[in-house]
Amino acid sequence: MLAAILAVIVLLWLLRAANVALSIALIPRLAPATRRESGEPFVSIVVPARNEERDVGNATRSKCRQDDPAFEVVAVDDRSSDGTRRILADLEHEFPGVLRVVDGVEPPTDWLGKPHALDEGARVARAQAPSDWLIFSDADVRFAPDVVGRALAHAARERLDFLSLFPALEMRSFGERLMTPSIANVGFCYLPGWLMNLPGARLFGGGAGVFNLIRRDLFERIGGHAALRNSVVDDIQLGRNARLAGGRTGGAWALDVVSVRMYRGFRETARGFAKNGYYGLGANLPLAVLCLLLFFLEGELAFAVLFGGAFFTFEETLLATVVIALTLLVRGTLHLKLRYPLVGVVLHPVWVAAITGIFMWSTFVNGVLGRNEWRGRVRDAGTLEF
Repeated sequence: MLAAILAVIVLLWLLRAANVALSIALIPRLAPATRRESGEPFVSIVVPARNEERDVGNATRSKCRQDDPAFEVVAVDDRSSDGTRRILADLEHEFPGVLRVVDGVEPPTDWLGKPHALDEGARVARAQAPSDWLIFSDADVRFAPDVVGRALAHAARERLDFLSLFPALEMRSFGERLMTPSIANVGFCYLPGWLMNLPGARLFGGGAGVFNLIRRDLFERIGGHAALRNSVVDDIQLGRNARLAGGRTGGAWALDVVSVRMYRGFRETARGFAKNGYYGLGANLPLAVLCLLLFFLEGELAFAVLFGGAFFTFEETLLATVVIALTLLVRGTLHLKLRYPLVGVVLHPVWVAAITGIFMWSTFVNGVLGRNEWRGRVRDAGTLEF
């Protein structure tokens, strides 16, 4: 029985190897591009900011320094209680005509804060013509000066209506190096992220909060962020809605032109993942518990067999060794491609245990207590969607 289970896990890792290989092959690098000419479609970069004083200064400044003739940055201060508004006000004077700061209002009870702030920014953006473009990006994301030009050239070349860019991740502490790569591992190893670049895969779309570029007419056609008012991962769902509406969508690696340090330390990383984890598991309590138990057992079993060698048969030990070798090879390949540290690969069972614990906590808080909290706002978890 154990040998059969290990054989199934071997097959799962072979499928994950295919996912990583196809993601590397089918998701291109964002190539350099020549500067756009005057008269091209206008671009509005919309940035929601709530209590972002730690990063908003440098990140917003990088967005305002785009080498492009037709763009603006619209920063929506989502009722921050720290120094975010003051920093944005200073930057507004530093970049007149480029940066506009919008004082957001408290979202209605049937809206989450971030989608509402994005909706406020999109409404006042200058990019209103059908052929204009909107870029939605988080307040802590840093842009190279040519990223807008590169993204638009890529969209034109591939005839895209929606483009997500995947950034370089800055990681400094041990907890960050262990946990921050989790999103990419789920998206491109455990899931077939490469399908987002296949036009025929209409049901598989997605996005990234660091950089979502969408044509204005498509944005309006899918109902904008009003259609995502209760989504805890509005960035992913924006890409899904775009594809389901018939838009041509895709993604590209932007490791040299977009970067972000998502969280500081293990504690902050765990809180960030816990906010969305339950919804990533379908927001269904029995299903979430089952998925987490299976994920934990599948991730730990081979290591338990290998370290308890005397208690298992030669066949079981051999299969466990193959599982571990595939785990290290597949995840290691993805980490090297994305320039991630290898600590999370080498400590795979530790990573599995940590992710399981964080998502179990997310499931308890959201699925049992019915409470979703982020940046000082508390919502009834039962009213929210993935």
